[in-house]
Amino acid sequence: MKLAFMGDTFLKTKDDTNPFAHVQPLLDQADIRVLNLETALAHKFHNFTVKKHIRLKCHFNDAIYLQDAGIDVLHLDNNHSKDCGKEGIDFAISSLKALGINSTMNGDNIAVKFIDDFQVGFIGCRLFEDDNDRLNRLLRQIEVALRFSGILVVSLHWGQEHMPVPSPWQIEAAHKIIDAGAKIVVGHHTHCPQGIERYNNGLIAYSLGNFNFWQDDVKMNWYNRIAPILIVNVEKDNIINYCTNYCKIDDNYVPIPVDPYTTEYDDLWNFEDDLSANIGAYTEKEWYNLLGYQYITQTIKSSMIAISRYGFNPLWRFIKWLCRPHTHKAFLGMIRKGKVDRWKQYGENLAP
Repeated sequence: MKLAFMGDTFLKTKDDTNPFAHVQPLLDQADIRVLNLETALAHKFHNFTVKKHIRLKCHFNDAIYLQDAGIDVLHLDNNHSKDCGKEGIDFAISSLKALGINSTMNGDNIAVKFIDDFQVGFIGCRLFEDDNDRLNRLLRQIEVALRFSGILVVSLHWGQEHMPVPSPWQIEAAHKIIDAGAKIVVGHHTHCPQGIERYNNGLIAYSLGNFNFWQDDVKMNWYNRIAPILIVNVEKDNIINYCTNYCKIDDNYVPIPVDPYTTEYDDLWNFEDDLSANIGAYTEKEWYNLLGYQYITQTIKSSMIAISRYGFNPLWRFIKWLCRPHTHKAFLGMIRKGKVDRWKQYGENLAP
């Protein structure tokens, strides 16, 4: 049985065409297809309700692309699926269900797919750095989900944007999730790939990065345009092997498969190996040195834009952000190292 996983997707193209058209032959090879829907799926009468800098939504008619592509499970617990409020997310869940597409949200709803009478379970949630309370809640939810699953997949919206490696806390959390009984952990949100780890008979892809996605608020660097499709082969409750099919996002926001018989494909393979080799290579202090400058400056910039537009609500969020221990550690990292090139050692042959 083949499971296919993809990262951040917002169902948009510049020319309003099918964003999955070029990858359909790869998706057709899988038995179950899973991705993160990084947008609100709304009707024309659903307006944005959140007051923040970047807000995303697409029309529910675009969900036909998901159905045509054979997408089976969507992760919805992310920082954009609720951009049109509770009414919008409730509408999205019910509309997707009518199309035969399951969704995961906040670890509570368990999506189950049957393949030859074998049950594959999916749960997903948004997990914040150092939030051990939420992690412990997820571990309890895993215990329940295992009752309905022959093999359990946990989808996580987590991590820091544009970071090449997961934090020490993420690595520890992912290991706890596998130890609790999950077999596969798949992350997203960072808008760039991170490494893949085999741990205790499980598989952890810390982040798949983007798939069909584009950011207008920051420069789309070479690592933001890598769009992997992770294929995991399982037999009953065992992982047999996995492989990555590499795609690149073009200027139309569409993932285009890279020819596997090219030097570029070899470079992408080596890039993934380098990322994977550096999992766990950084202490917490070293990781915050990498994080600090870009995280602090971009968060302040985005917060100031939101505050100037919407006033009190984003101001209150900014004040709470300033009080977080995670933010304090990032400030210290910025003070220690200033601006650093996080990606200097990666992708030598991939950068333009």
